[in-house]
Amino acid sequence: MTSIADRLNVDFALIHKERKKANEVAAMVLVGDVKDRVAILVDDMADTCGTICHAADKYVADLVSYPN
Repeated sequence: MTSIADRLNVDFALIHKERKKANEVAAMVLVGDVKDRVAILVDDMADTCGTICHAADKYVADLVSYPN
């Protein structure tokens, strides 16, 4: 994904996900600066879409946590 961001000359952020076991996320951390950015979320496997929904929640939460 970083190579795509480089070719498009755009910033890059990612969600680091840790699992306890299959289909059970233990933790998700947003890595990167998303302030004043539009997100394009990409997931390589979307069986339940839980990961991408949690990633979107994390993105929105990070946006509202920035001071004005």
